[in-house]
Amino acid sequence: MENKISIILIEDSELNQKILKRRLSPLPNSLHIFGTAEEGIEFFEKEDAGIILMDIYLPGISGIEAAKKIRNKSKNFKKPLIFALTGSLTENEIKDYKDSGMNDYLDKTFTLEDFIEKVEKHYEI
Repeated sequence: MENKISIILIEDSELNQKILKRRLSPLPNSLHIFGTAEEGIEFFEKEDAGIILMDIYLPGISGIEAAKKIRNKSKNFKKPLIFALTGSLTENEIKDYKDSGMNDYLDKTFTLEDFIEKVEKHYEI
């Protein structure tokens, strides 16, 4: 992953924001952090982002609803990768994430290698 990539992180826990920021810091990226889906969507409407890391359980609208809104807004232009960030995974939840327009999911304890592997699976770098 040599190209600089713009990443939006939507996570309401400040502790998780700090952990994820540190975890992603070795990458050549521009990281934009938001505590609500509404803030992240507003930023996305103005700025290009290649990847969105989306917590599922957020104040206001959920990560699933936010992913649907982003996909609706990006039908004819910007098509970012959207990864669900979650601490629990069931087959039904994975289906819900994908049905909402998310490309994939990452456990919140993901490693940098896990992240790179998921990105390379979906994104030509």
